Amino acid sequence: MSSVALHPQAEALLTQMKAAGFPGLSSMTPEQCRVVVSAMSAGAPVPEIGEARDVVCGGISCRLYRPVGSAASDVLGVLVWFHGGGWVIGSVDGSDRICRTMANTSGCAVVSVEYRLAPEHPFPAATDDSFNALKGVVAMASELGPDGVRVNAVCPGIIDTYRMDDVGRGERW
Repeated sequence: MSSVALHPQAEALLTQMKAAGFPGLSSMTPEQCRVVVSAMSAGAPVPEIGEARDVVCGGISCRLYRPVGSAASDVLGVLVWFHGGGWVIGSVDGSDRICRTMANTSGCAVVSVEYRLAPEHPFPAATDDSFNALKGVVAMASELGPDGVRVNAVCPGIIDTYRMDDVGRGERW
C-alpha cells in the first residue's frame, strides 16, 4: 500500500490542531462543525474587492464579486463557486476570502452559491440548488455583468458535476 505525503503546511496545521486538542470534525455534530469551521477563518485579513453584493440567481441566494479595478460596465467572464464541506458545512460567508481572491486574480466575476445543507435538507437539495443557481447565473448574465458566454462552474463536490449533467441532459437553457 502506498502513501501520499501531505504538503508541509497541511501537516503543520494538523499537528497544531492535534496539539491544541482539536477532536476532529468526524466526532462533532453538524452544528458544532459549522461553528468550528466558521471560527477558523474569523479575524483573517479580507482582500479588497471591486464589488461584493448579495444576489438571487435561479431562486437561490448567492453573492456576486467583481475584481478590484473593474467597472460595472466591464464585460467579464464568470466563475460560479460552490463551496466545499461535504454538503454539511460551508457557506457563502465562509468562502468570502477565497472568492475575493479568485475574482481579483482571475479578472472574472465570481458568483458564490449558498446551497442548502444536509442533514436539515437531504439530498438532492444541495445539488438541485446548485443547478438552479447555475441556470440563474446564465439567465441573468447581462444583469450580473459577465458576458453570458464565458461561464465556468467550480464544484468541490464531484457529485454536483454528475447531478448537473444528469438534470441538464437535453434541457436547453
